[in-house]
Amino acid sequence: MKTFLLALALLVMPAVSSGYSGDELLEICGTQEDDPVSTGLCTGYINGVVNGFSLMANYSAYNALEALDIPEEEYEKHFTEYFVLFLGFCPPENGVGEEQLEALVLRYLKTHPEERNLPSELLIHMALIERYPCEEPSSDAISPPE
Repeated sequence: MKTFLLALALLVMPAVSSGYSGDELLEICGTQEDDPVSTGLCTGYINGVVNGFSLMANYSAYNALEALDIPEEEYEKHFTEYFVLFLGFCPPENGVGEEQLEALVLRYLKTHPEERNLPSELLIHMALIERYPCEEPSSDAISPPE
């Protein structure tokens, strides 16, 4: 599943990415102590990317439920499984704080220097997948209910 998501992201990212490479993000985030603008840019950028992931997963899950003709009264029952399937990672129930998220991404960038030429959006997603992997989805999450 991770390989599929990575391949899909690599195909799509060059067409939609207007952000930073991993090297550029690491440089921006690494100058935070000296520059309050870099602090805001680093934190805001990482959080914006993660919020974008969540928005797309919400949209995709909703569209999947619509396409499968699942009655609206059953959306809540199936939505979480579809959301997680499209999100690709499973954050803890109590969420991930801004500082924790930033530290997680920076740690990933520092420990994977061979990947830092890739778009930072992809690297942020890979960091989250590595830190918060999901269990394999149930077969119910992939096929429509009866």
